[in-house]
Parts: sequence; C-alpha cells; structure tokens
Amino acid sequence: MTLRKLGCPFMASTHEARKSIPITWLFISLILFDTVAIVVAIALGIHKGKPLIHFGEHHFITWISVLQMLTISLLSYSIFQTRRRMLDHFDWRAPFIVWAIISLGFFFLGMDDLFKIHESMDRRIHDIFNLKQTAFTDRFDDMIIGVYGLIGISVLYASREEIKKYRQVFPFLIYGFFLLFIMVGLDILGNRNDILMRLVRSDLVAPIHICVEVAEDSVKVFAGSFFLVGFYGALQISRRMDTKRAVRADS
Repeated sequence: MTLRKLGCPFMASTHEARKSIPITWLFISLILFDTVAIVVAIALGIHKGKPLIHFGEHHFITWISVLQMLTISLLSYSIFQTRRRMLDHFDWRAPFIVWAIISLGFFFLGMDDLFKIHESMDRRIHDIFNLKQTAFTDRFDDMIIGVYGLIGISVLYASREEIKKYRQVFPFLIYGFFLLFIMVGLDILGNRNDILMRLVRSDLVAPIHICVEVAEDSVKVFAGSFFLVGFYGALQISRRMDTKRAVRADS
C-alpha cells in the first residue's frame, strides 16, 4: 500500500494545502529521523558500555516522544480552532469539541512521558489498596498506558460522526494505535525478567531484555510519528473544509 492510498491525495487539492508540507514527505522525514535517532542512541550507549542509557528518563529518546505528544496537542488544538471558525455561534455541545479534548489528552501524555505520572499512579494504587508488590501488580504502570490507548479509542468512537470527516487519515491512526499496543506488550515483557526466564535460556535473558527495552522505546516514537502525521493530515482536511465554507459564503 502506497502513501497516496493512505490518504495523501487531499494534500494537493487546495492552494492552502499546496503551501503546506506534503504529508508524504512529512511521513518519510519523521520515520527517517526516528530511525537515525534510535541508531545513534544505541551506538552512543554501546560506546559508553550502557546500551540503554539514552533510552532512560530525560534522555533524548524520551524528549523526542515528549515533543511528539506536545506537537500533536498543538495540531489538535489547531483543528479545534479551525472547526470553531466554521460556526456563527460557538456551542460547547458541538461535535468538534472532541479536538479540544484530544489536545488536552496529548498534552497530558507528554507530561506523563516526561514526569512518569503513570508510575506514580502505580505506586498510589499499591498504597491505597495496601497491595504487596508482585510480578503482576508491578506491571500496573505498563497496563495504565494500555488503558490510555483504550480511552483514546473510546473518545474517537464516541465522536465518530465528527471523526468520519477525516477518514483519509484513518490508516495513520490505526497503525499508531497498533504500535501503541505493541509497545505496551513489550513494556510488560521487559518490566521484569520473569517472563523471559520462562521463554529462553538463562544466558540469553540479559541481552534479550536489552533488545526488548530498546524495541519498546523505538516502537513508541514510531507510533508517535504515525499519530503526528495523522493529526497533521486532519488539520489540512479541516483547513480545506474551512476554505470551502469561505468560498460558499463569498459566492
């Protein structure tokens, strides 16, 4: 399947769209950037004898992910503002309010990635319910990320009448969610060594665990790029809708 079949044709349909970054080039550029960043992070880590050092908190792979989330938040807010201009009288019950909700959601995800809010929630759950930490409960923070994904899908489904207007970017969003849940699975697998110890020889556990940790953060930034391209495309669709409305109003 080509990028044109993934919803790229709308990029050339208006004068405003032609002034925008072509979605194909944006997608390719982001994937190449992610790949180079991951390779550099691995190489620098190996050089320092700590392969995972640049995948840890507040290192540049995390900063890339945070920047992706905040950029998507801004794109979503721009969609909200564009859709808002299309109404004579603003109404908080309007379907396009979902874009403001999505904007807040991605801003929260950026802050969560930066400050590890889900890990604090994990500890709070243990304290509130007086839970003993086990291999299962220790993975609550990983499961919380999966819950974020399910909440996101639920919000989109609840607002499907609005979201249907952007069906051209659905493939990017679908692949983004797919990679998100792959990341959650890798996070659960790499949280401890207990699962790996049941699957592979003991001498392979440590190197495989490193590979899983690298794969988890790598998949996360690739998922972020798919979402970013999808929301960028949605913004272009919104602007095209606004342009058509303005043309009709002037005629």
